[in-house]
Amino acid sequence: MTILVDKHNLYNTFKVECFNELESSINNTSPSMTEYYLDDLANSSDESMLHLNKTNVEQSILLDNYYIYLDYSQNVFLEINKDMDDELETGSLW
Repeated sequence: MTILVDKHNLYNTFKVECFNELESSINNTSPSMTEYYLDDLANSSDESMLHLNKTNVEQSILLDNYYIYLDYSQNVFLEINKDMDDELETGSLW
């Protein structure tokens, strides 16, 4: 699922001013908080799912199940790749 997100909300969430500072801020944030913030941004986005032409990507940040792309038009896209296996697994009692 690829979503166009408001870059200002993304930058404010991680307290950065540009895309270049985003990766270091994410690396300094705990993984669970990063996942929470990105899921929250995806859920609050008013935009529908869009097709991202990856040939227009200027920069990208690759995280575990998340990809953040900046295209040449300065639009920021969030791609979420959650595996179905993760959703179907149950925790062990032992």
